[in-house]
Amino acid sequence: AVLSVAPFSAPCVLSFGSVYVGAVAERTVRVANPTEAAVVVSAVTSRRTGALAVVEDRVRVPARSEGALTVRWVPEATGVLGKGHTILVRLGKGRTLPISVDGVAKRA
Repeated sequence: AVLSVAPFSAPCVLSFGSVYVGAVAERTVRVANPTEAAVVVSAVTSRRTGALAVVEDRVRVPARSEGALTVRWVPEATGVLGKGHTILVRLGKGRTLPISVDGVAKRA
C-alpha cells in the first residue's frame, strides 16, 4: 500500500491475504512525501486488539523522500479481518486518511 502526503491522496486497502492462526504477518505502508517540507506521519489502529498493531506509530518522512509504516497481524481466531478494522494515518496539518485492512485467518 502507498500513501502520498501530497493533496488528494486516496485511501487504500492493506491486504494480508490468508494467514494461519497464531502466525505473524507483516505488511508495509510506504509513505511518499513529494513536498518541500518534512512531515511526521503517525498511525493507530481503530480497534486496539492484540492481533493488529502498527509497529512504528510515528515516522518522520523527509522532504521529497519516502518513509514506511509496518503493520503486524497475528490472527487469534479463524475468520475475516476487515469490518471495523481501520488504520488511521495522520499526515500532519490535520489531515487523516483511513487504511482499510482485510485478510482471512485459517487453521493450519
